[in-house]
Amino acid sequence: MNRGLRLAAIAIVSFLPTHARASEFSDFRIPAHTWSTGSVTFNGSGNRSRLNADQSYETHRLNGSLGLRGSIVRETEPWQASLQLDASGFGVRQDASNHTHDGSIAEENEHGGDSEHIQTVAELRAYLGESPYSIAMRGTSRHRFDRFHSEERRQESLIPASRDFEEDVRAFREDLDLDLTFGLGRVRDATGVYQTWLLERRWLATGALQRRLSPEARQRLAELFYLERSFAAVHDRPDKRFWNEVERIVRDDGAFSADGLDAYSVLRAIEPPHDRTPVFVRQVGWFAGPVVGVGSRRSHQHQRMREFLIDTGGTPTESEAELRTRAYEDFFAAGARAEAFVPIGMEGQFQIRSEVRHLTTDSGFRPSAFESVEMSSGVAYTHLWNERWSFQGWASHARSITEFDTFTEMSTWMVNYGVDLGFFLEDHLRMSVTVGESQYRQPNVPSDLYRRTGEISVGLSYRFLGFLDAPGLVNTHRIPLGPPRAD
Repeated sequence: MNRGLRLAAIAIVSFLPTHARASEFSDFRIPAHTWSTGSVTFNGSGNRSRLNADQSYETHRLNGSLGLRGSIVRETEPWQASLQLDASGFGVRQDASNHTHDGSIAEENEHGGDSEHIQTVAELRAYLGESPYSIAMRGTSRHRFDRFHSEERRQESLIPASRDFEEDVRAFREDLDLDLTFGLGRVRDATGVYQTWLLERRWLATGALQRRLSPEARQRLAELFYLERSFAAVHDRPDKRFWNEVERIVRDDGAFSADGLDAYSVLRAIEPPHDRTPVFVRQVGWFAGPVVGVGSRRSHQHQRMREFLIDTGGTPTESEAELRTRAYEDFFAAGARAEAFVPIGMEGQFQIRSEVRHLTTDSGFRPSAFESVEMSSGVAYTHLWNERWSFQGWASHARSITEFDTFTEMSTWMVNYGVDLGFFLEDHLRMSVTVGESQYRQPNVPSDLYRRTGEISVGLSYRFLGFLDAPGLVNTHRIPLGPPRAD
């Protein structure tokens, strides 16, 4: 990196925290809340099929599954803790038979198996007093056990011969991961601030509001939008419960007009911010610090097979085979991560990130150990204008260097960059233009692989005619042939 780029990077990093503090988004604070959920699910099915042609085929199949899921989350401004448990089991049994009409061939097959999965995820993030220092821990454990049994029998009467085959498989896998992060700074999801601003703007335009919301009501709505996804932990259809709370806050603020909400205002409120950007995430803040992770993988499989044959001469033959396999993989990762998110007004979002990680892996295969260094960085900017124009620009870079214990080195690098421009005018025009390019290189001896891919896409949809007329039932709806009218 030349001197000019270094100075530009230092200026950006120095500017971002200052600009974030001056932003309205930086005043947002996470509301204290707790949510939990628990559910049990069961599903069962069975089917039977029969086919008669030159032979008779018949199949019976039964399936069943049982699942248990539970979560509990407590989140406040200074700390967050969560625990999630998922357990599920699946079983299947199938019987199939095949018989010729003259009885010369008879086959019967039986297959059955079951699988059990258990996953536990625990996470804790805490900030040390009033300081901007934070520590975060995340642990994940996954266990899976599979069993499979199969029996096949075949009997031929015209050519005296038979075959019996039996197979049993038992497999177990265990994954454990632990991540630890310590650093300076904080990133918050302040999307609720933007959603509140957008809702107020829309309801003022539709006439549902007689004035702007008070600062207290805007703050409460922003906090409520932060909790929107948590409503799904309690309700199967959470939207109506959530919007009932939105209406209550606005009504308590006294901002509704005399006519109040109508169907148009309600549906307008739940529309996405733009046709090209259905979800506009607005994060704010910055973070920098070290990251450490350890992990372990263990697997074991036991397979047993038995076969009994009687050939055309009547000679019996019996054979058995047994196979056991074990595998493991342990890894340790250490590195650092820095990131910053800066809202630019209410309709712009800038983000930059960089991460470097050193990974050491040991496994039961050859080469049994290898070390790698992974580096990645990226920058992106998104802007929406008046819910019509959208612009997205991005650039990212990734580099990986791996050394095996056989003194073999492999390195790769990849860059991606592009822009996307969209325009949307309801009932009239949709337009999109995307230009992007990616480059990939793997400079290995004796060959040097280089790939460069560029893409340009243009999309246009113009509705030039539309008319609906039902006298006495609805007002006439039409799309004018002249220039489209503004909303």
